[in-house]
Amino acid sequence: MQYSDRIKDFIGRSNENLKYIEKAKTDGENVYETTQLISNFIAILILYNENAWMYDGPIHKKNLSCKIIGKNTYNDNFEEHTYLFINHLRNACCHDGIEVNKETEEIQFITFYDTKTENGEKKEVRIMLSVKEMRNIYNYLVMDRNKM
Repeated sequence: MQYSDRIKDFIGRSNENLKYIEKAKTDGENVYETTQLISNFIAILILYNENAWMYDGPIHKKNLSCKIIGKNTYNDNFEEHTYLFINHLRNACCHDGIEVNKETEEIQFITFYDTKTENGEKKEVRIMLSVKEMRNIYNYLVMDRNKM
């Protein structure tokens, strides 16, 4: 089957794979649903059409949340701008700015860090997401992309 809309179809197929793995987990199979969620999350962030319309109000109005680690040295208040929030997550994925934090055998949190140097000044933001927060953002992006 060929793609009719390369990005939308890829996201749809990836989402179906995630649902299949999550069902297999509930059926008792030894699968890694959080690993699949992380893979899908990274893919949708990277493939997401940056020029697509996206809600740009506060992230909490879309039931999105995160925890900022340390000081946000960007001039952006991305907690008030969903587009900037998603863009920082995307930049972290594209530039190897991901750390998996394990407190138990299962992945609990992932930290995304976006850094750049501008006019000799280092800018950085570290965003910690729980698996649940990542899933909420993923669902938001899947639904937003499907509206296009």
